[in-house]
Formats: sequence, C-alpha cells, structure tokens
Amino acid sequence: MADLCTATAAVRLMLFYPFWCELYYSMKVIEDYTIRTLQTDGVRMWVNPTFFAGLSLEYRITALAHEVCHKMLFHCTRGLDFDPYWGNVAADIIVNTLLSKNGFKIHPTWVQPDMQYDGWTFEAVYADLMKKLKQNPPPKQGQGKPQQGGGSGQDQGQPQPQPGKDGKDKGTPGKGAGDKPDKNVPESIQGNGPPAMPNWVPEQWKDINRDVQKFKGTPEARERLEQKIEVEVANAIANARAAGNAPAGVVGAVDALREVKKENWHDHTARFMQALTMNEYNWARFDRRAMDQYDMIAPDVFSPTLEKIVLLVDASGSCFAAAQQANFAGHINNILSEARPRKIIVMTFDTKVHLTYETDAGMFEMPTPMGGGGTSFIEPLMRAQEENPSVIICLTDLEGSFPNDPPDCPILWASITPHNAPFGETVHVE
Repeated sequence: MADLCTATAAVRLMLFYPFWCELYYSMKVIEDYTIRTLQTDGVRMWVNPTFFAGLSLEYRITALAHEVCHKMLFHCTRGLDFDPYWGNVAADIIVNTLLSKNGFKIHPTWVQPDMQYDGWTFEAVYADLMKKLKQNPPPKQGQGKPQQGGGSGQDQGQPQPQPGKDGKDKGTPGKGAGDKPDKNVPESIQGNGPPAMPNWVPEQWKDINRDVQKFKGTPEARERLEQKIEVEVANAIANARAAGNAPAGVVGAVDALREVKKENWHDHTARFMQALTMNEYNWARFDRRAMDQYDMIAPDVFSPTLEKIVLLVDASGSCFAAAQQANFAGHINNILSEARPRKIIVMTFDTKVHLTYETDAGMFEMPTPMGGGGTSFIEPLMRAQEENPSVIICLTDLEGSFPNDPPDCPILWASITPHNAPFGETVHVE
C-alpha cells in the first residue's frame, strides 16, 4: 500500500534506468500528505501522493531518481553543520546535473543542471556557493522582501513523518510558512523560507523544497548507514556494467566521495571556517529577530571577522603526540590567520578545564600535556560556551562523555581517531 502512488514510475524506472531502480527498492517508501513534495533521510523516502500525481510520468521518474541520488551521494549524512537552505541547493545542483547526463528530464521549476559543477562533490559546491555569497551577499535586513519557500529541487519542505510509539512511521501535521516554529520538530524541516536572495540567484532556487533530511542517529549509526549504502551502490554498479548500461558519471561521483573521506583535515577545516565568515555577514549566528518576525534565516549583524574562537585541547599525552605528528599547531595557525578572529582562547582539559589562556592568530602552540585519565566534554563545553564564541574547535580522540545538548554555536571536532562526534562537524586528523 505504501508505494502505490509510485508504482507506475517505479516500473518505468526499472525498464529504462535499472541502476537507479535497484537503489530505489533499497528504500522504504511512505505516502505522506503533510509534506509538499518528496523527502528522504537516506533510509526512507516520503512522497506526497497529490504532488506526485500532478507530475507527468517522465518527471515522476526523475523525482524518484532524485531522492535516490541524495541517498547514494551521502547528502543525508554529510554537511550536518551546513546551512539547511544552501546545503539543499548544493545537493540539488549535484543531483540534477548527474541525472541530466543520464537522460532524465529536469522540470523547469526545479534546480537546474549546471555543468560548471559537473564532477564536483557536495561539499565543494557548497563551499563555492558560500564564496559567491561572500562576494555578492544578499540585501541587508529591511532592504529586500523575505522570500517564502524552502528540498528536493522540487518545492519547500514541511515536517517529515516522525516515528510513532509503536515504532511505525506516521505523518507529522504540516505547517504553513507563517506558522511559528514547532519546538518539537528539527529546525531543518520546519519549512522556514530561504534567506534574502542575492541578485545572482536563479529563479528556480527561490522556492526549493528542502527534501534532504539529515539522518538522525548516532555517529556509529551514520557510519553503518554509509557503509551499507556503499555496498548497495557497488552492487548496483556491478550489475549495470554486466548488463552494459552503467550510468554516466556515477562511478566518478562515488570515487569522489571516497576522496572526500581522504581530504586533508586542514583543508576541510579551512573551508569550514571560511563558510562562517562571509564579508559583512556573520553566519556563525542567526538573527533571531528575523527568524521570529519573518520565519526566515538571516545572518547576524555586521561582522567582517569572527569575534572569538575557543580552542579546546584534550590533555591526554597520546592526543598531543598524534597532533604534533600531524603538525596540528602549524595548520591551525594558518587557518586562524585567514579567519582573523578578534580573540583566540585556548583551554586544555580532561574531565574539566585545567588551563586557560589567550593567544593571537598565528601564535598558537601545543601546550604541555596535563596528564591523562578519563575525558569528559560536558564541563569543558560549558566553560567554552561561557566565552560566547563564534566557533569552538576541539582537538581530541573523542573518547569521553558528551553532553545531551550541543553548544549553541558551531563546533568542529579535530579527532585523532576514526570516531565521529554525536553533533557538530568532525574532521579526522591523520
């Protein structure tokens, strides 16, 4: 019953695009009238039957393949700290460019293919969009009328189905664009409109549907999901090659995913910091008044640099040794010199903060280790937040206790182990 509305399109997908169909059937399809179009979290695909029936058959086929691509390319498990709107635009550019190369028809009102990004990764496209925003930012607050809209390259997102008490999926009541945010629904799926649009943004971007729903689970669960997807994609590619119909660009896109995993941690960190500072606008913090009054995401007040950065350094000796081997201090100094924060505060910790001092950009040195023993991030993160920083960078092995709630500012974990933190962005220092 759940996939009746997609049955005809799924059959055509199987006949003409068997690679995509194989991955489609690896997902659970759920009909839901409370969303605008389609959504996916990499495991499930939600479909609004009314919207889907209103599409011609060729666009229904594309819509299914579109959601499959978001799963295949890890868009639901990566970029967890990206701005939801611009992250979705980046993901849709990647997906629709790939689909158009394989003969799929892209609806004229959806995010259009852009061959300048052909072969790029999700993260690279997002970084390029952030660069363009820095060079040509949106109108300042009050100078432009907020746009209404907001995921699959098809339409604006509404709250996705939430698991019921019996473990089954059920629909979450929809919200209008003018409704107050529901505190029980993640902000990324509340249906907030996009930020005020700079003049270089194509018309199709102004009312996108945020169909990429970030996978909600532990770092271990995310890692298991990515491993499962890798196996499914590898099998689908092998079957397609055996049948002589391997999809164009998919092998390269999958290989690029592996390259992202191997990316130098300091390059990733530099991109992360660059995205937080965009000329006159500070996207490290959102303008709460704009969110309350207009249901829109807007950057905070004028800030040409980050105000304050807190560097949390795990005090265990093994962590210091690994970081020194990776020339951690040298790379961080280069990154901080580019970011030009007004103040840098260094804290060393294990279960609590032992040492706190200020330093200047380019002058950070690895402090003397304070010992070992257990590690807890609860008190150190609380102390770091008391400084009201623009961003927290934490060098650690991620072997410790985490607080239930993430800090209210961006956090980047520089981990010397393959582990991932339960929140924030994690880079692996190798």
